[in-house]
Amino acid sequence: MIRIILWLMLIFPFVPEEILATEQSPVADRYEIIEMIIVRKSASQSSSPVAVLSPDSFVEVWIKEELPKWIKLMIKTKRGGIEGYAQQSDWIRGARLQIQGDRLTAEKPQTIESASKGFRWGMALVGGFFYQTSRKFESESSGSVMIGAMSGISPCLEAFLQYSVTPEWIVQARINNRLVDQKGEATLSGSSSAVPTKVTIRQEFIGFGVSFRRYLSSLGWWDFGMEVDRGQSVKVEYFGESVEDAELTLPLFVLVQGSGGYDFMTTYTTISPQVRLSYAANLSTPTMLIDFLVAFSF
Repeated sequence: MIRIILWLMLIFPFVPEEILATEQSPVADRYEIIEMIIVRKSASQSSSPVAVLSPDSFVEVWIKEELPKWIKLMIKTKRGGIEGYAQQSDWIRGARLQIQGDRLTAEKPQTIESASKGFRWGMALVGGFFYQTSRKFESESSGSVMIGAMSGISPCLEAFLQYSVTPEWIVQARINNRLVDQKGEATLSGSSSAVPTKVTIRQEFIGFGVSFRRYLSSLGWWDFGMEVDRGQSVKVEYFGESVEDAELTLPLFVLVQGSGGYDFMTTYTTISPQVRLSYAANLSTPTMLIDFLVAFSF
């Protein structure tokens, strides 16, 4: 059921209500945005973005200062305003003056997309690699089974909700549905003469995680956090038999995580390729995950 909901969210994403530019000011001018304009925190290409002005939208802007290559401006929003810098060349090419400030009237509010504050939803496609040094299973039919080092793939579908606390910091909560396919060798515990046999483990997890993201420069970032993955099913094939989760203890992973990525902004969404490293802190045997993600936030 969780997997079906996640796929539906990816196919039909819910786009939250955008920030509304409703405040009026006698010194603000209304502009029509023709091409996408990125507004940054400071007058530098390496500075983090605070807003993205999308084509075919209308915004009310107070131009506070003109620098040699940049324009310092204030964008009027429902929450008060977003201050930042836009390149002069981008502004000249992408913004067209529609109504000067002294002629502004209470018209229908227009929308802008902001990267500085507010909630955003998203989905991520994940391809992962799983490694575990050893594991022990208790089976009614075979007794204790010790499994050596295992590795395998770990595909995952993720949904997340994030909140931009400041232009540099984002808090993200997520839920995922992860499959883990592992292969290794197994022996019966206490039997020194037992010949190791090939073993295959297939597990399904539901995970809940939280992370804190820090933008470094431009649209690059790193984050840290944790995730709890609870096993929903497990199937082990070894010694010519198949053992289902009815005879096995479902695993629980508490993962400490760190990741890095880069945001590519488009008119309607942000695409973020990223790499995430996870380590299971609650297990006595080292267990690690390396995830390669492509996230889409709306």
